[in-house]
Formats: sequence, structure tokens, C-alpha cells
Amino acid sequence: MELTSFASIRKAAAEFLEKSGGKLNVLVANAGIMAVPFSLTEDGHEIQFGTNYLSHFLLFHLLEPALLATATKEFPSRYVSVSSKGHGFGPVRFHDYNFESDDGQFESWVGFEEKKEKYDTWAAYGQSKTANIWMANSIERHYGSRNLHATSLHPGGIADSGLTAHIDKDILKSFLTPEDIRYYKSAAQGASTQVYAAVSAEWAQKGGKYLSDCIVERSFIERKDEGISDRQNDGHAAWAYDEVGEERLWKDSFKLVGLELPEEK
Repeated sequence: MELTSFASIRKAAAEFLEKSGGKLNVLVANAGIMAVPFSLTEDGHEIQFGTNYLSHFLLFHLLEPALLATATKEFPSRYVSVSSKGHGFGPVRFHDYNFESDDGQFESWVGFEEKKEKYDTWAAYGQSKTANIWMANSIERHYGSRNLHATSLHPGGIADSGLTAHIDKDILKSFLTPEDIRYYKSAAQGASTQVYAAVSAEWAQKGGKYLSDCIVERSFIERKDEGISDRQNDGHAAWAYDEVGEERLWKDSFKLVGLELPEEK
């Protein structure tokens, strides 16, 4: 399945539904890219927003019938959205998803001044990862009463994940100090929160929260006040929970992926 192509996603979803008999209990949306040069997907969307978010949104809704058909009160279905502490690089740009304007873009979790650049790869990554959190929150709100729950999470820093392929070598080196390396995780360790969200009894009947290290993460400010350094602070940004923004993105996303907005049941 090619996540930069809605046609490929539709084909893969159709094949899965046929082979699975229309049954699915857990969907973990983990695939993504980070800090890549500007380009557009096959369908004309900024590459990180399209790959990291819109592809997941489309896939979820194509597989939604299977998730709902399999869900019961005793054994609900689950959607796990793999976000990142990098969501703090920027909120969702409702006025300019594709970074086509020069009107400034974001204030990051470490207090960067607002940029005035046409495209900032980190702001774009932040937008896509914020959207991942918002999508999980929206799914919980729209489907929780129907025994389909959703959580989002930060898997931790994983040095050998392949995500750093496009980062400038000098910048990457600055993140590999002895102090930083102590906090990096193996792939297995990074997967632990995903597995926890997907199968633990604690999250069988609820969702709508952002997790890290298998707990509900607090805000960046709260953790900073406790003396945690910015580099090791995995707390969520102020905009991680925004029902108004989440609902706006939810409705926009149906249009962006070419789906009809369903009626609430």
C-alpha cells in the first residue's frame, strides 16, 4: 500500500475487507515520514500531511465497517494513532494545509519565534502529528458509544527507525549526545505503548487520550515545571486537546480524501 496515493489505499482496503470477511478488531496507524523536502502526494496534498494523516484518515473510514461489525461491549474495537512529541512543532494550519502562503506559521513547544517561510518541514511534520492526535480524539467522540475506541501516543525517540534519513547530518549529530542517547529506545521498546494501547484491558472501554511510556501524558508545561529538560520532555502541546479544532479538521478531512460526511448515529 502506497500512502501517498488514495487509489492505492482504496485498493488495499478493499483487498483486506475481502480476505478478512469484513472483520477487524484493532487498527494501528504507525506508518509515517519525517522532515522530508517539500513535495505533493499523488492527490495534491503536502507530503507529510498526506502521508502521516490523510492516508490514515481514509484507511480508517474505509475499514470502519469492519471495525464496527466486530465490536461488542465486552470486546470493543480499537484504533491506535501513532503521533509524536513532534506535534509540538506546530498545530493544524486550517487556512493553508499545503504551506502555500508566506504569512507565518507556528509557535513551537520550545518557544520559537513565528516563522515567515513558505515551507518549514518541521512545522509540516508538527501539523501532521497534531492531526494524528486530533483524529483519535474525534474517533473516540464519534464512535466511543458504538464500542470503537481510539487513543494516540508518542512512541519515544528511536534512533534506528529510518525516520531521520532526511535530517541534516549536523543537526542529527546534535541529537546524539551521550545524555540524549540514554533516552533513546529500541524498536521493541518504542512499540510497547502501541501494544499497550491496542490490547491492554485498561484501554478496552475508553480512549481519547494521548499516551507516552504506557501512561496518559501530561502537558509540556507541567513536565517542564517539574524540571524536565526540553529535549527529554514528552509532554503534549497546549493544542493537543481542542474539540473545536478537532471537529473542524474532521469535517475538512472528509472533503480532502473524497468521502461524504456521514450522518451521526
